[in-house]
Amino acid sequence: MQLEVEIIDNDNLGNGIAKVNGKVLFVKYAIKGEKVLVKIVKENKKYSVGKIIKVLKPVENRIEVMCPYFYKCGGCSFFYLSSSLENDIKLDYVKKMFSNIKIDIITSDSLFYRNKAVFHVKNGKIGFYYNESNELLEIDKCLLLDEKINLVLDRLKKIKLKDGDILVRSTTLNEVMVRSLSYLDITLLKDVASSIYIGDKCVYGKEFVNERIGNVNYIVYPDTFFQVNKFMVLKLYDVILDYSRGYNSLLDLYCGVGSISLYLKDYFSNIVGVEVNSSSVSSANYNKKINNANDIKFVCSDAKDVDIDNFDLVIVDPPRSGLSKDLITKIVNSDVKRLIYVSCNPNTLKRDVLVLNKDFNLLKATVVNMFYRTSHLEVVSLFERI
Repeated sequence: MQLEVEIIDNDNLGNGIAKVNGKVLFVKYAIKGEKVLVKIVKENKKYSVGKIIKVLKPVENRIEVMCPYFYKCGGCSFFYLSSSLENDIKLDYVKKMFSNIKIDIITSDSLFYRNKAVFHVKNGKIGFYYNESNELLEIDKCLLLDEKINLVLDRLKKIKLKDGDILVRSTTLNEVMVRSLSYLDITLLKDVASSIYIGDKCVYGKEFVNERIGNVNYIVYPDTFFQVNKFMVLKLYDVILDYSRGYNSLLDLYCGVGSISLYLKDYFSNIVGVEVNSSSVSSANYNKKINNANDIKFVCSDAKDVDIDNFDLVIVDPPRSGLSKDLITKIVNSDVKRLIYVSCNPNTLKRDVLVLNKDFNLLKATVVNMFYRTSHLEVVSLFERI
């Protein structure tokens, strides 16, 4: 079934939204204000899904797609529209969730930003998966990846590869780490990588790579969590710093390798970081030594099991699943005056806000476009006890 429709809005996933006989129709790669000819490919009781056959009336925000894999690979959502419209869509998405507070956005329009990639290998070919599939899409270059990672990809394509995953990390200090879960001939990689792992064993170079954010140095291991956008991470941390001013004691929950704690080290007299992953805590303790930040204390524990009284400020940066009920209860029943919530999932943030707002006011939030050209984003929210 084909029909002409007018796109009346965009959702956060890169879909255009139309209405047909009162029923919502999602049209991938369509933009608000366009008229398109679509084919209905899926029917549901509450909504339908359409595929564009032809754009009958394009809008000025439609641009030429730069990536040859965009319509096949599921990694990106917004390559078909302007950067400004992408930023507007992401800001509007969060504004609709939290309509009663001020929300700003820190925009992004820089490609080649990702400092981490996991490539899949099947039948000797390397790339990513096709959209909504486990079938391999062989690629030569990704426009989101740091050029140093694309260089490693080029070398990997010249090596006889075994099936499995290959992790590649890069840093702003021009260091590169490669880890293959299966055997890998590393001969062609030695001049482009400073650290090479096969499985859990470092077979060439150092066991870690060095990174720097602002005036803080870090070490990064294969399994270390670290913000992936090399251009935006400092801007993210500066938002957190701005929201932190005026307090003396800080509890940093889900602290990872201590990146936020160390960035804020000169602004608090007492900082404790908490992380459940023991190897991350070991890295955090090493990082505090190389930054002469020995007054910071890092604790290996589940966040919900830590005594959070006697802290003015708590920062939480949980996984996409958000905060546990136990931790929210502990925060609500504590003496904490201010809470900064860093979220990569606005949906779970909204869920947690509904519980927190009985005891905390949500004052403001900042959207940080950490994941340019994808549907993902980061939100930093500021709460103050009522």
